[in-house]
Amino acid sequence: TTALKYFKKSENNDAYHFSPYHGNEGPLHVSDPRQRHPVTKAFVEACVQAGLGENADYNGATQEGCSRFQSTTFEGQRWSASKAFLWPAMSRPNLEVVTYAEVFKVGLVCDDEPDTETETEGEGSEEG
Repeated sequence: TTALKYFKKSENNDAYHFSPYHGNEGPLHVSDPRQRHPVTKAFVEACVQAGLGENADYNGATQEGCSRFQSTTFEGQRWSASKAFLWPAMSRPNLEVVTYAEVFKVGLVCDDEPDTETETEGEGSEEG
């Protein structure tokens, strides 16, 4: 699907290198936890014993089951969407960052379709 295409393009997953559901070259780092807590292991085992089943990749072919969570981290630090997408684009002349604004409508450009208006209200913006 189109959503999966963009999801894979944006993701840099260090655990799933050859998965049809994950990307490895995008700006958003995703990783398994560096340390696995014993309680987490016991919880997953309890879910399996209760019949829920384990799902190693809840963002893969099926979402049902119990799993250890991956997180958006890189080298042990939180890797936010801001670090992945906004920071690298801050010097672009066509980007204006408006803080403390309430967003009413967002337009997206996908596959060269025309953009729609974005309406905001708040500091640094004109009422739309």
